[in-house]
Amino acid sequence: MKFSIFSIGDLLSFRGAFRLDNSQPYGISSLDYAIGTMAFHPTRNSLFIAGHDHHRAIAEYSVMEDLDFYDQDSNNNPHPSVQDLPVTPPPLQAFVYAFEGLDNRHDINRITGMMVVDDVLFVNAENWYDASLDEWTVTRDTSLYFPMASNLSAAAPVGFFQLEGGSQAAGYMGRIPSPLQPLFNDSKFFTGWSSVYSILSRYSQGPSLWTFEPQEMIERENGSSSIMDRKENSTIIAATPYMNYPYSHNDPSKWLSERATEWVEPEDHQPTGNLSAPPADPLWNPLSEARYAFFVQDEIFCVIGITAGLESGIGYKVIQENGHECGGPCPFVSDDWYNYYWLYHVQEIVNASFVWDPRPFAYGVWELPYYVTVPSEHRIIGGTVDEERGILFVALANAGKLDEYDQPPLILMFDILEANQTKAR
Repeated sequence: MKFSIFSIGDLLSFRGAFRLDNSQPYGISSLDYAIGTMAFHPTRNSLFIAGHDHHRAIAEYSVMEDLDFYDQDSNNNPHPSVQDLPVTPPPLQAFVYAFEGLDNRHDINRITGMMVVDDVLFVNAENWYDASLDEWTVTRDTSLYFPMASNLSAAAPVGFFQLEGGSQAAGYMGRIPSPLQPLFNDSKFFTGWSSVYSILSRYSQGPSLWTFEPQEMIERENGSSSIMDRKENSTIIAATPYMNYPYSHNDPSKWLSERATEWVEPEDHQPTGNLSAPPADPLWNPLSEARYAFFVQDEIFCVIGITAGLESGIGYKVIQENGHECGGPCPFVSDDWYNYYWLYHVQEIVNASFVWDPRPFAYGVWELPYYVTVPSEHRIIGGTVDEERGILFVALANAGKLDEYDQPPLILMFDILEANQTKAR
């Protein structure tokens, strides 16, 4: 590479932050406890965002442009306080039910990825707790689309479709930069996911990268697909893995980390106050989540998300130091959570002998502004990119709150640096 990249900070420059109007519910949902999955609409300069995690709903907000974040507030803090940040007008489109009129036979209830292509809003989604899913042998509904993103209510969503790879693939989505498309067999779009919700065995044990053509959903709905139906199912959408870490019947050699599913069972740890769990693997562990991914400088695949347990370790259904009894895996210390990143060389991904071979050349804690308290309460929950202007949007859970009962995300904006702007040289 022309420059030496040592961290995500070498690739991004903080641009500012803004709040989304959450003064009242709009439509059928609000931004409180939002799932936070996002998509950018390039012609409307807007963000689609998934709302409250119980409502399965999507709204559209305009992007704030006047982000004078360098002005110090009255307390001489390096950034304005959250209440002083610019706030959007009410949404361009109020929250609508994402699965209206669909046969939701698998109780899909979490929106995992969104992407706008030519005013079509493509959506990936899953059931947050699907214990019946057997990695490859069970086909699950994963995907749908809104025919008119600029007017979600004008036409009902179309779906469900089954993306090949299932929960290992059907999450974040994006466009592959034109110079890189020949490396991916001329595919224009990618998708991927990781262990985000319950039942680790259905997921990739690390960030995944698959190629697919979202237009195939429209072609199949219209009966004009040129791709042969697989398994005689006209709603299966072809996807090709380039990076994936399958559970593969508990085979750690195919995981990003051999400790990817390691935690301490309740009977194996000391009572609270005398914990003996080893620190979790900083490369990947059961609480690591890849929430969004994008390409940088036509040579880096950047993944952002969260991890935990790096100091206190991870236990399963244990009692934390604050007395909280976890319902599943959690760090022994409640604030042992981190916003995180993983950086991959694209050439290593496409040249790998097996899809589980690629390893990040850099990974670590991503220190973000506007931590009102601790990262455990303000985790990365979504991201999207304005490709034309080179801007990354990141949603931080609950960080836009103004009072005890207000729990919306905060939107951070970063300039994606070109190679000649890269900080590390």
